Amino acid sequence: MLHFVKIEDLTRKIDPEVFSEYLENKGWNRIPREGTELRVYRIERHGILFQATIPLDRELDLYGLEMYRAVDVVAEVERILPEQLVARLLGLEKEEIVFVRVP
Repeated sequence: MLHFVKIEDLTRKIDPEVFSEYLENKGWNRIPREGTELRVYRIERHGILFQATIPLDRELDLYGLEMYRAVDVVAEVERILPEQLVARLLGLEKEEIVFVRVP
């Protein structure tokens, strides 16, 4: 079955714990910080420092947008499409999904 979805709708479904574990397994360094609203990760690739900030509270109004920003950074580092990373984080890699970007 073919599914058409907006990536922004799916980023709200990403579990921050799953994303954090994924980053740690890929060699990202968690930056210690006070507070429990965000987790900050950094990695250096080819002399460039990348930073991904993972929101932890799904009730935040901008949760989906902030999660998308983190996905975009990580996808750039991994040299894959953000849609591929979202599918991976949600366990949808074997599904036939068509992502729609709305301007």
